Amino acid sequence: MSTYKEAGVDVSAGEAAVSLFAPAISKTFDKRVLNGVGGFGALYRIDNLGLSKPALVSSTDGVGTKTQLARYLGRYDTIGQDLVAMCVDDIACYGAKPLFFLDYLSVGKQSPEVVSELVAGIAAACRQARCSFIGGETAEHPGVMDPDDFDLGGFVVGVVDTEKLWSPANVREGDVLLGLSSPNLRSNGYSLVRKIYNLDARNQKTKCPDALRDLLEPLLEPSVIYSPYLVDMPHHDEVHSVSHITGGGLLHNLSRSIPEGLCANVKVGSWKVPKVFEQVRLDGQIQEAEMYEVFNMGIGMILIVTAEVLGEISAYFDNLGIRTYEIGYVTTSKMGEERSAWVE
Repeated sequence: MSTYKEAGVDVSAGEAAVSLFAPAISKTFDKRVLNGVGGFGALYRIDNLGLSKPALVSSTDGVGTKTQLARYLGRYDTIGQDLVAMCVDDIACYGAKPLFFLDYLSVGKQSPEVVSELVAGIAAACRQARCSFIGGETAEHPGVMDPDDFDLGGFVVGVVDTEKLWSPANVREGDVLLGLSSPNLRSNGYSLVRKIYNLDARNQKTKCPDALRDLLEPLLEPSVIYSPYLVDMPHHDEVHSVSHITGGGLLHNLSRSIPEGLCANVKVGSWKVPKVFEQVRLDGQIQEAEMYEVFNMGIGMILIVTAEVLGEISAYFDNLGIRTYEIGYVTTSKMGEERSAWVE
């Protein structure tokens, strides 16, 4: 007689994982959460938000193949922050405040300890982002994924007052580009990273040599979560548009925040590129142009603001330990021309 456990799915291990991570999730709940962990759905009240014309803003994203680096190093406590950052910083581009977050975790085989570490990392990041972690799903995929393999996806819902919406439509000629520093790769470009360091060909069950671990550990550092700083930022109305620099590099993402007829001119060499990018470039023998098309190169977010408030907003972030750079400006362009470009 065949059993589900013999097929590779251990229900009891899943229940054990839930018992381990449930307390961490519960600590993220605010007063609007109406039920706890374990229901068929999660309930969240949205009345009395205190906004004139509220709109819900949603986003979904994943960690990508950075999960494979975490798997190889056997370290699962940081990857959840990448997941939350990718989602909440997307909706932050509209000036939205995150309300609640859900995750989707697929594993080859249930390990209550590993699953608990992953989910606890997500919960800690949700507390940092000031949103409730109200639900999710953990699925076991035996025979489809390797026993120690996993993948992460996330979903966030936030709210914004449409009368204060950050949008490309607000951008004007003469606006300034303010870059917020990112000390690492965030969660982008890791397929190239894995190719450079031959990670796919390595036996994941082999212990990572200390010398290689020293090289790879900085690449596993988690993404900065910018969202709460943007929510609290002064001169909200003087911010016109915001760009989250994720997959596809700086110019590609910046163009998404600029309307047709205008161009964001990014000054070459206007910020300090962190050493980790130079290490990747050298180890992979990558051309500089390719680096800028794949990675954020040290700029995680770009705020498009009026010149009058540039100094005060810069000082605000500098006091938080997030270095800022004035990296360019907005000019008019002809119809059909690129919405972002490099300038000397």
